[in-house]
Amino acid sequence: MGVGGAVAAAALKPYRPFLILGSLALLGVGFWLTYQPRSAAGSGAVACPTRAGRVSRSVVWVAAVLWLLAVLLPLLVS
Repeated sequence: MGVGGAVAAAALKPYRPFLILGSLALLGVGFWLTYQPRSAAGSGAVACPTRAGRVSRSVVWVAAVLWLLAVLLPLLVS
């Protein structure tokens, strides 16, 4: 990223807690959408018990691990 990326990151530092909370909320929505039971269209009954695909679950978990590393890395480095 170079010097421009460092300047941009320094400018966003005051907003870090809000960005962390916002990204955590979006990650929670991703988990909810991935693991929620699917319902039949128009009825309240649960449709076939298939879950989201393995790829979707894997992507959400990889995103969660990357989020955790991004949150903890600045704490470990400083």
